[in-house]
Amino acid sequence: MQTTKERLTPATYKEIWAVVIGKETFFLNEIQVGVLKNAMVSGNRGAIWFEKFAISIPHVQCVYLVEKRQANVLTAGKEEKEMTEEEREKALKKLAEVRKELSQKLILDKKKK
Repeated sequence: MQTTKERLTPATYKEIWAVVIGKETFFLNEIQVGVLKNAMVSGNRGAIWFEKFAISIPHVQCVYLVEKRQANVLTAGKEEKEMTEEEREKALKKLAEVRKELSQKLILDKKKK
């Protein structure tokens, strides 16, 4: 039997990393920093080209995590406000009009008993 914890969606994170080269700082996402890490660990001494810039591995001074946040979290929506009596009456009147219009077009049939 599965527990509640096993059924939950695993947390995924969105990360922003900073790479310092001289006086310049480049910001990489988790995929780009993974490519850079693999190149550095494997002993490559050249440059890694990304879409808009390149990083020269021998000149990398520092790599650090700037931001890490959960990517698969639902944000809280707006709070539902209480309707005033006037708003409620107006909404019910509009709903009745739409129902009448649809029933005339035979789109909305009355419930059969």
